[in-house]
Amino acid sequence: MSDDVTLERRLVGGQPVVWVAGELDAFAVEPIRSLVGEVVTPSARGIVLDLSEVTYLDSAAVHLIGQLAANLRAHRQELRVVIPRSSPLRLVVAIAGLDTVVPIDGDDASAAAAVARGSP
Repeated sequence: MSDDVTLERRLVGGQPVVWVAGELDAFAVEPIRSLVGEVVTPSARGIVLDLSEVTYLDSAAVHLIGQLAANLRAHRQELRVVIPRSSPLRLVVAIAGLDTVVPIDGDDASAAAAVARGSP
C-alpha cells in the first residue's frame, strides 16, 4: 500500500464505515478491498466507504468502487460512498458515471442512516 493513503474502520450509527484519507490509487485498491471484506459481515445491511479526506482518485479506484457495489448487491447489501458536496472528487465521480452505480452522500451520518434504513 502507498504511504499516501490511510485506512480506518469505524462505526457510525451502528453501521460499518471504511474511512479513507489521502491518495486512492492502484496501490490502495487491494488494501481497501481487503478491509471492506473484513468489515462487512453476512448480517450487515451494507457499508459506507468514506472518501471525505481523499485527495486523489484514479481509474483503478473508480473501478474498485464499482466492483464493491456489484459484489455487495449480489449479497443483498448496499455500498454508499461519502464525498462532500464541495469536493472536486464529485466531478470525477460524475464524469466516470460512478454516481449512477452507487449512492453518493455528503457525510457519513447520512450515509450510515441510509444503510440502516436500507434506502437507495
